Amino acid sequence: MLLEDKIKNADRVHKANNLIVQAIQNETNRETMSKMLKVSQMISDIHKDCVADFQHARREETSI
Repeated sequence: MLLEDKIKNADRVHKANNLIVQAIQNETNRETMSKMLKVSQMISDIHKDCVADFQHARREETSI
């Protein structure tokens, strides 16, 4: 996967998480809110991995 694709994927994940956070702010059902918070945390973890992968790829490109 190209570095540009990795950046796009990280951006998509970040946008998805922002949409979930916005939905949580308008949610009134506590059970639904709790589930959405768990999903948001999972997406946040994935985003962190994407960014770490991006940083690793960038280091590899500069060392070549």
